[in-house]
Amino acid sequence: MNFWPVLNYEIQMYFGARHLQGFPIVGADRNIIALQTSALTEVKALHVRILVEIFLKRKYPDDINIDDLLPDWREKNATVAHNLENAYDKKLEIGESPRWYLNKYLAHPDKRRGDHFDWAPIIKRMDTPLKNVFKTLPMDKLDALKYFQKYLSV
Repeated sequence: MNFWPVLNYEIQMYFGARHLQGFPIVGADRNIIALQTSALTEVKALHVRILVEIFLKRKYPDDINIDDLLPDWREKNATVAHNLENAYDKKLEIGESPRWYLNKYLAHPDKRRGDHFDWAPIIKRMDTPLKNVFKTLPMDKLDALKYFQKYLSV
């Protein structure tokens, strides 16, 4: 089975949410703009989690993993893989690790989260390690990297 389209989709959603954040709904009231901002931020957070999980060691046999696409990726990119996992697992100044917040707050109505949560520290922490991962991947197999290439260096 070809899993490149799955990885391409996840990268597209990650960079696509960022791209769309630059286009607020013209003429919308502040409630709609706030809704758009929140929705795109949460889409980006969700795809941070999915992408990181693709590059971590496989937990379950049916997980799509970088090993399915590039069996030697982990060996050839040991430092990049280590830095990604470290960024994911290291505690943030706000308390827990990005992994913890993404697993606990993104898909669960946790009492501590309340009606909102600032995803900026998690997204900021994971952005550079993810971009470094993306730079190791073959662009010819991932149209999203070609299309959103400008975001790889920002």
